Amino acid sequence: MDLPYVIQYLLTLRNPGGGPLVYGNVGQSVIPFFPPGQSINPKTDPGDDYAHIIFSHSIGPAVVPGAFYAVTWQGGGNVHEGTVTGWFIGNDITLFLVQTHALPSSAIITNISPLAQYYEAYIAFLRVTTKEVYDLVEEALDRLGTSSKLEGVAAQAAGLLGEMKRAEGLPPPIIKTEGGGE
Repeated sequence: MDLPYVIQYLLTLRNPGGGPLVYGNVGQSVIPFFPPGQSINPKTDPGDDYAHIIFSHSIGPAVVPGAFYAVTWQGGGNVHEGTVTGWFIGNDITLFLVQTHALPSSAIITNISPLAQYYEAYIAFLRVTTKEVYDLVEEALDRLGTSSKLEGVAAQAAGLLGEMKRAEGLPPPIIKTEGGGE
């Protein structure tokens, strides 16, 4: 998996008290025997952390294409919806989804096959341990300037910063094209 540039950037930041500002992590869901017609409804929140920034989702290679229908949502809006096809099984889905205790995410995954199936999924995310660290991440994204080398990072940073503001119930910031910030 190739990390989005903005995630690479955030992983390089150091906490003023020492140590990394954010921590990379992965999650895995495996259901070895998923009966036909059955659904699961996983709900996720950041647990002991302040927030999780999900940046990649993938379906395991042993999942049968077309056997599952999935709907993922957050805050009343669908993030993804559809049949899990071969494309989803063979590719990482890059996204920015910020989960907080106030804005968790949920899914419904249904086995639409007439046979029992194996299901496996992965997410990659950053752990943001406290509100203070969350604010430092927002500040780092807001200050990220642009140059010919950083235009891709700045575009991803703007999208992620907008998602972080949305997770707090705030309007997205206006990002300048030069020098970062408002």
